[in-house]
Amino acid sequence: MFDNITWEYPLPDEEHNKLAFQSKDFDCLLDNYRVSKEGRLLFETYRTEDHSDHNATGIDRLLGCMTRIPTGWEDVNFHGWFGFYTSICKTGEDLHTNKCDHDWIEYEAKFTDGQVVEIIRVQ
Repeated sequence: MFDNITWEYPLPDEEHNKLAFQSKDFDCLLDNYRVSKEGRLLFETYRTEDHSDHNATGIDRLLGCMTRIPTGWEDVNFHGWFGFYTSICKTGEDLHTNKCDHDWIEYEAKFTDGQVVEIIRVQ
């Protein structure tokens, strides 16, 4: 599993600023993080609700039983390094087709006392 990372803070390669990234350096629970335009790492807080179909049977009964309801963003005050990555299709095709020529994009970010201080592209 992984967590999702979005960036409002400028990345070294401007064309990557709108991309959605993943990271395996946190809890890997499909949580949402974002780096604010001020360079702070924020965590999307949530509560869970049961939105399952109580008339369903078998495994279908579990679908939606822990639906996440966002409640806001919390500053993580992160200190250290974390990596994040994504893949784009250079040919404009759908990322999941055989026609797609993938381009792997990976960065590492350093935070000191909650503030981003360095972002490097991993080759």
